[in-house]
Amino acid sequence: MKITYLGTAAFEGTPAMYCNCKVCAYAREKGGRNIRTRTQALIDESLLIDYPPDTYVHAAYGALDMRKVENIIITHSHSDHFYPGDISHNRFPAAISEKYNIINLFGNERTIEKVRAFHGDEKGINFKYTVIHPFDTFSAGRYTVTAIEAVHDRNEECLLYIVFDGEKRLLYGNDTGFLTEKDMEFIKDMKFDLISLDCTQGIHRDGNNHMGYEDVIEMFGRFQKNGNLTDKTVKVAQHFSHYGELSYDKYCEIFKDYGIIPTYDGMEIDF
Repeated sequence: MKITYLGTAAFEGTPAMYCNCKVCAYAREKGGRNIRTRTQALIDESLLIDYPPDTYVHAAYGALDMRKVENIIITHSHSDHFYPGDISHNRFPAAISEKYNIINLFGNERTIEKVRAFHGDEKGINFKYTVIHPFDTFSAGRYTVTAIEAVHDRNEECLLYIVFDGEKRLLYGNDTGFLTEKDMEFIKDMKFDLISLDCTQGIHRDGNNHMGYEDVIEMFGRFQKNGNLTDKTVKVAQHFSHYGELSYDKYCEIFKDYGIIPTYDGMEIDF
């Protein structure tokens, strides 16, 4: 299995358009891995996680080929993770050169409500919508996907995803604080080949809506006690905000001793 981190920022991106904090100023000066677009990930070439406003940028300049995407799973309805307007691009003859297969879109009730509010029902659009709740398991192409609870916006059922291809298993966990007791019991002794966690808060501890780097380190300790890690588990931190007050290089320094990999836009991990 391969995961490509197409975007790795929180809502504002880095540098944020209206900000000149030390992280944004450093990103403008240094560029490279310090420049971050809104968070999105691609599993192999066919399973896409989230659909932010920067999806077009990822398709134009990154590794994303939407013509190969068969399934999209959405973590929650916030606009940096789900921007429904661009979905219509596979609908209008002026925007496509040929007809593509229907794409399956999975998300919580709020996400599907936003799609229908923007596009109406499924007639005339090349997507099929499915509402997902925590602890639902469903097929997405060759993958078996299970949703679990995220600790984030209490006004909707925010989701984390376990993706299994029959051999490899990953946990994709951005936009969450510490996993719930129900989550931890559900995944008790389940082994993961890769775990990817939210690190929005940077130097600031949280655990209730997002995580900082100390929370990420603690959460991996909880996974260890819960029987979820092996000697080969790839440990990843992602979804960074400028208000976390750390650059890419600083995250590398902090996480080095813990075997945790901080992501950057375009990073690919084969595992």
